Amino acid sequence: MRLILFTSILFYSFSGCRISEYEMKESWWKYEEGYWIGDEITFTDSNLVNDTINMGNLGKARIIKRVKYFIGNNNKIVIQSLSGNELGYYVQK
Repeated sequence: MRLILFTSILFYSFSGCRISEYEMKESWWKYEEGYWIGDEITFTDSNLVNDTINMGNLGKARIIKRVKYFIGNNNKIVIQSLSGNELGYYVQK
């Protein structure tokens, strides 16, 4: 029982939770790997609508996962191309 409790606490401590929309817009995001839509991304009300990332008037990708870590500064978003074939990773700066 103690092992399960310890493992659960450890897992949640390192895995984190979801990044808020406010944090998304207050930071800039640097390309890490995979599907590329730019070296750096900053979000505003006009280019982030319901987890869809727009560049100009065109949708480029959608955010499928927002990961906030409690330890370190490795917050990350995972994006998916609108065709659904490619994943990309961006880290918070």
